[in-house]
Amino acid sequence: MTLGLIVYELFSEVLGLTLEANWKYGVLSYSNVEPASEVPLMVLFVSLILIFASIIVWRKQGWIWFFVGTLIMFLGNAFPISLPSAAITNAFELILIVSLFFTKRFQDTRSFKQST
Repeated sequence: MTLGLIVYELFSEVLGLTLEANWKYGVLSYSNVEPASEVPLMVLFVSLILIFASIIVWRKQGWIWFFVGTLIMFLGNAFPISLPSAAITNAFELILIVSLFFTKRFQDTRSFKQST
């Protein structure tokens, strides 16, 4: 599935990409000249896989925070938020990363206690 999504993204988004420089709030970024017209399938599939995995972790290990972080990121990116800056998207991704970090930490602590 991963290889298929990479190939799909390569052919649908990367090849033929024309970038233009944009300055917003004193920060240089690059964006596609032509806006994406299709649904971002790779992002959608990865998000669904993360939600599915987080539900399994929640049910099997009793750890809800992976699910909460994934859900916040998914909902935060699914609905447009009218703010002057797009940096809020990075905040949602940071929440996901923090939830992944603490999930790993919880699992390491739990497996250590079970093995002793």
